[in-house]
Amino acid sequence: MSIRISFFDEGAQRSFITEKLAKKLQLTPDGTDVVKLATFGDTTKNVRNLDTATVYVKTDNGEKIPVKVLIVPMIATPLSNKYQRN
Repeated sequence: MSIRISFFDEGAQRSFITEKLAKKLQLTPDGTDVVKLATFGDTTKNVRNLDTATVYVKTDNGEKIPVKVLIVPMIATPLSNKYQRN
């Protein structure tokens, strides 16, 4: 299955994909990784055991590059519009 994705954070230490996309791509987890996650400005870190999988990025010249991804329920929670400017 091929899905075109054009968003990558070149400076990121890890790559994430949602469980929903992993299911759509029919990925099978190939391991687990222990990750300490903290949100911006938070001093506490939550330790999580996350499934990992390998996806392949296909370049314009047809080369396939493996990328190890962590599978998470959600990348970011939806933003609330509670604090709108007037």
